[in-house]
Amino acid sequence: MPSKKKNNFLRKLIFNLLIITDWAFCFVAWNLVLAWIPLLLAYWLNFYLVKKNVYYQAAIFLLWLFFLPNAPYLITDFIHLTVWYQVPIWYDIILFTSFAWNGLTLGFVSLFLSQEFLKKITTAKKSAILINLCIFLSCFGIYFGRYMRRNSWDILIHPILIAGDLANTLLTPSNFINMAGMTLTWFLFLFGGYKLFLLLLENKKS
Repeated sequence: MPSKKKNNFLRKLIFNLLIITDWAFCFVAWNLVLAWIPLLLAYWLNFYLVKKNVYYQAAIFLLWLFFLPNAPYLITDFIHLTVWYQVPIWYDIILFTSFAWNGLTLGFVSLFLSQEFLKKITTAKKSAILINLCIFLSCFGIYFGRYMRRNSWDILIHPILIAGDLANTLLTPSNFINMAGMTLTWFLFLFGGYKLFLLLLENKKS
């Protein structure tokens, strides 16, 4: 009897969630799925590929770098925040905030695991420099994703289109200024956030 009541409760809960969910924002859930990919690749690198062939390591590391922008990219989904008649605005604020927070957390943990991997194959100083470079490149990727509407896999599937977008961005003054401003702002934000993340980890260990 208790199990039957529990099943009825779960059915009602799922039904209520389906009713109140703003399905116009389903793309945010997909973006969160993409944000998990760099974490899984970094975990694979750090725990399973340390003793593998260097070319195999480089290929997985590049794949991780291609997908890394998807994690902090979730913050840019706030651009879709607006007043809808279906649900109160606070619901969407909580929705976007929770997804953005999860994206940042996934991104920072992914960076940490990749830095640990780099420490095993190089020095701590070089690994820090490489990770900072990866953060900068991921900021560039966020710009391409938000303004150029490109995906991580486009680098592999449509490299000519990516090259054309890059040339257009660099050669058009207005586009270059927009790209440089956004990339620098994002870098300062993510660089500072990651350093704070590392500081919290060190304090927890001590």
